[in-house]
Amino acid sequence: MAAYIGTNWVHIFPWLKDYEITEGFDLYDNMPTNYPNAYPWVRDYIYGNTNLMSLAVSGDNTPRVIFPAYLKQTLQQNHPGVSVDDLGVKILNRRHYYSRWQDFPTPTAVTNVSTAIENLTSSAITNISPTLTNVFDTLSVEIYSANDPSKDIQTGDLRLCDLHDREFYIYQTVTNSTQVLLNLVLLPYRTNITTTAAFANDTNLLSKEVLSLTLDQFDDQLNVRFRSHRHRALTPAYALDPNLPFLGYSGTEEMDVERPLRKGDQAAICMSYGQVTRAMLLPHATDIWQMEAAVRAKASNTNSVSPDVYEGATMYLAGMTYYEKVGEFDQVNQNLHKINTLSAWAIGLSKISPARDSSGSLTNGTDPVWPNVDMFFYEMASVGNGTVRPDSGQTFQMAEDNYNLLAIADISAEEHQAINRFYQQTNAVSTVRLLQLAQSSGAGIVPLNINNYVAKGQTSYQGTPLQN
Repeated sequence: MAAYIGTNWVHIFPWLKDYEITEGFDLYDNMPTNYPNAYPWVRDYIYGNTNLMSLAVSGDNTPRVIFPAYLKQTLQQNHPGVSVDDLGVKILNRRHYYSRWQDFPTPTAVTNVSTAIENLTSSAITNISPTLTNVFDTLSVEIYSANDPSKDIQTGDLRLCDLHDREFYIYQTVTNSTQVLLNLVLLPYRTNITTTAAFANDTNLLSKEVLSLTLDQFDDQLNVRFRSHRHRALTPAYALDPNLPFLGYSGTEEMDVERPLRKGDQAAICMSYGQVTRAMLLPHATDIWQMEAAVRAKASNTNSVSPDVYEGATMYLAGMTYYEKVGEFDQVNQNLHKINTLSAWAIGLSKISPARDSSGSLTNGTDPVWPNVDMFFYEMASVGNGTVRPDSGQTFQMAEDNYNLLAIADISAEEHQAINRFYQQTNAVSTVRLLQLAQSSGAGIVPLNINNYVAKGQTSYQGTPLQN
């Protein structure tokens, strides 16, 4: 971005950032011989190795806590002159401070300076460059009944920038003995906006947006379909071939995700655009704190609390806290493995499900009793082999293998930890935690691979072949 100040053009946001990159020792050159790469460490973690699990802090047994603690312990024992900060890579975006406009960097050339545009959606923007169309990434959300797909609600394409850190949730209530009303709710862009719209009839997407869907006794399994579009200015014929662009850039143009939901489930739609910070969580936490204070002051205030707070904010904050913790370890993981993810995006459902009987029927309406999360991640863009050393000769898959193993373990473990921490529980289960419990119970884990899955599948456990 450039601005005309006085008689000169200056750069406000230079197109090249001033990065400081400090490369340290390779991680696995300083690990014990039994951990020459990430695989045996992650395997020991999944199997509940007591030496690793003893490093948990206050019940937090995720790799985010255990791996840095183990690494620090190992360096102190085997490499006393080396610290964790000496490993991997450190990348710093150096800030520059200027007190005078003439001190700012100046562009070498500026064109099309006589065209005024009001915003990035203005039709006049193509006068600056014909490629500046459809500049915003979008997301559409669709919810439909698996039994009757004609029961369907759709938001249409929404600009992702309008959804950033904005409470977005699914709220279900019983209307009569056979029907449940599902509402898809997006809270207003600003707290002083009191109007309500229905997505498609609110171009600016400033109001509270609500779509409703009535479900009956024949509906149970629902599906939530997310469709994300990036680089919308590119036509479908413009393929992002990693063998052709500068530095082997590859990126995703469209991502379609479909996740299960059941009638009666309450769920917040949570997104991470690369990182979730504590500052992003604070406004939603404040809403909950204010609700709790009002109820403590006067018990009857429970009758006036909006579900936007007692359900929407609660589920949204739990899900976004999950992404905050995942992002916290991801940066450590990237630095240790000298990985540099260019762009990543995540979306998931932070849910509270109702009580059900053995046949799956609701036993107490949609009263939420069982917190659970369903989170997923996508790397949207990468350059070279994904590391700070594209000259290493490693392929993208080889270079990111160790990073991905630790990331997958932590992404899973953060699910049970988020539920335990946020809802003050102690026995939440994720995939990783379930494997650890199976191993500790004596039932054990059956590892499968391309060479043994046929034979292992025919092995009987408690009288039943594994493949059945």
